[in-house]
Amino acid sequence: AIFAYGQTGGGKTHTMDGPPGEHTTGEAAGIIPRTVDLIFAEVRRLKQQGWDFELHATILEVYNDVVRDVLSPGAAGAGQSEGRNAAAACEPQYTAKRVESVAGE
Repeated sequence: AIFAYGQTGGGKTHTMDGPPGEHTTGEAAGIIPRTVDLIFAEVRRLKQQGWDFELHATILEVYNDVVRDVLSPGAAGAGQSEGRNAAAACEPQYTAKRVESVAGE
């Protein structure tokens, strides 16, 4: 789990994603792309040793104690869970998408 907390305009999105645009690497990359790159590097290494993996990702946004499933199909705001608190995010009813490569490579 990766978690960012702070006031609006405080740089959370930039810290998590890096600069806007295509998949960024190196020092400009945010925490999420760096973490995903490391995970897939380790998966490649272990696959060479015969391991088999299936990776899934869930992305949740918590704002004003409302949890939103970012990967839920539909329009913006789809997947909102009105009245649910952040602790309820551990329930298995949120969307999990299979991830096979970094940035759809």
